[in-house]
Amino acid sequence: MLSKLQTSARQSLDWLRRPWRLGLPRGHYLAFLLLFGFCAHVYATQELRKYSTANVVAHGDGRYYYAYLRSLALDFDTNFENDYRILGNHYGFPKNKRTGRRENKFTIGPALYWAPFLVTAHGGLALGNALGWTDDSLDGTSPRYQRVVFFGSLFWAFAAVLVFFAAARRFTTVGSSVVAAWSTLLATPLLWFALRQPSFSHTVSAFSVGFFVLYWLHTLGKRTRRQWALLGALLGLAALVRPQNLGHALLPFCEWISAAILCAHARDWRALRDKVLEGLLFAAGSVVAFTPQLIAWTMIYGSPFTIPQGNDFMHWVNSRWEAVLFSSRAGLFAWHPLIYLGVIGVLILLVTAKKTDGEGPPRRLVAIAILLAFASQVYLNGAAWDWYGGWAFGGRRFLSCSVYFAIGLAIALEAIVRALSRVKRGLVAAVPVTLCGVFMVLNLGLMDGYLKYKVRHGAEQEMGPVWQHVIGKSFRKVYDKVGNLGSIPANWIFALRTDGSPGDYDLASGRQVLDGAAQTLSFADKGFTFGGFGKPVHVAGQRARLLTKPSGTFVLGLRDRKGITAAITLAPTGTSSKVRISLRGKTLLEQEVRNGWSTHLFYAPKILMSTGLNYFHVEQTSAPRAPLAIGST
Repeated sequence: MLSKLQTSARQSLDWLRRPWRLGLPRGHYLAFLLLFGFCAHVYATQELRKYSTANVVAHGDGRYYYAYLRSLALDFDTNFENDYRILGNHYGFPKNKRTGRRENKFTIGPALYWAPFLVTAHGGLALGNALGWTDDSLDGTSPRYQRVVFFGSLFWAFAAVLVFFAAARRFTTVGSSVVAAWSTLLATPLLWFALRQPSFSHTVSAFSVGFFVLYWLHTLGKRTRRQWALLGALLGLAALVRPQNLGHALLPFCEWISAAILCAHARDWRALRDKVLEGLLFAAGSVVAFTPQLIAWTMIYGSPFTIPQGNDFMHWVNSRWEAVLFSSRAGLFAWHPLIYLGVIGVLILLVTAKKTDGEGPPRRLVAIAILLAFASQVYLNGAAWDWYGGWAFGGRRFLSCSVYFAIGLAIALEAIVRALSRVKRGLVAAVPVTLCGVFMVLNLGLMDGYLKYKVRHGAEQEMGPVWQHVIGKSFRKVYDKVGNLGSIPANWIFALRTDGSPGDYDLASGRQVLDGAAQTLSFADKGFTFGGFGKPVHVAGQRARLLTKPSGTFVLGLRDRKGITAAITLAPTGTSSKVRISLRGKTLLEQEVRNGWSTHLFYAPKILMSTGLNYFHVEQTSAPRAPLAIGST
């Protein structure tokens, strides 16, 4: 029985036994090793203390991932009392009332992936201490010790690049796959968490999900029962790193449910029974692989089934799904627009599936499954209380989807190359026209700078600042009209609703009214008032904005849908003014405002409010109209 299992495992992983079977040209491996060596040098020589306190390399969430590793490897337990004492308990996790042990709201999975590097660090420093070369503590707290451990994050990030290439190669050429794989490392948050915050779980998450997806693609349509169990185990390992990775089970589920429906439609009950068994094997493999976390939760919380962050952490019916994609507050597309192209590539795969379904994996099924899995991550990340991921560099919680971005980007790049090959003559003609157009725009900017004395008249000057001003101003004008490319179409919709600029969406999208306690918002600050309102001014001793048109819009963002009571301060610049405030066409306040500042209450019921941005319209309904000052709420 054991020999059969060994043979099956060898056959299951035979496709990855030799690196050249990935299809990567041999010369590219040298480039891969050179870049890995360069990044390793940067990692080893950089100063990490700016992202931590004292000499502890692990910081923020990373303290708690590392606490699992240190406690299991050095103390042989999951009692974090002494770990928090020497590493720090930045989030102040208390003792659990049922077990008396310090809580840890993070997961055990990264510790398993970092374990080989801890063995290297411990053994290497023990030898160095014995020979007198080093003088490091072996309790896991020294910076050198942790630096070696977290080198694992860089290692797994580069291993993920090979996985991305292998997955993309199933749909595109070598060239497109190579560019897409490297872009997924270098143009997304993945490189940041490999180099700058390696104690976080995201690079390990990118690899573990990527490997799961690659194995799913490799066995798609020809999977044996043992391979179904192994696929489930790979998902369980990914969930050990981040439980949200369970959402990627939608890939095999789409495959399984489509096959089960076909069996039922054909009344092939024997085949349907086999499908049910395969599904059970997949689930069993997932549970077995996830068992270490269940055991840890039982020891820490007294139950294997828990939400360590608490029931209030996930706002299931109030997902900020649009913000996690488009907001300037670490939105995925807003910070990393190239990922947008990757998602478009998956859509291309979907719409072109009929033409290519005879080649490689069933493309329509793959595209639908990837889009559903990605949508699940969008909704889950938006439902988290801190949908923006705290002090995150970009959309860090989406790094488990990196393999999808690589596949989609490779497909999109290949589609672009094909399109350009058809219009090569037009493209060649467009290059000089575009080049001349750029210099035309720069010259217009230079004329404007000269007119407004931003450029010196008749005197020597440094041209660097001149061109910096010209390019910056030209870019600003374009940006005001177009907005952040990664926030389209959300910022264009925002501009239409507010009669403002797409660029205004950047500040508005990331702001939200705090839950619970009263909060004062100044409309003189950026990010609240838009079309119809002028620049900040002082009116009767208070900073305000003037409503210079018959109507204007102010925007309030909410984390959860709820009714709010607001007090707004208004002042007419004339003798009096009649004002109406409405939301979704329903009047909330209609009041005549007389001389000086006055405060007016209004209530916006829950039925009119929504999770995310809410657009309030302010109108002056009396004539003649003078500018109305709006101060705070």
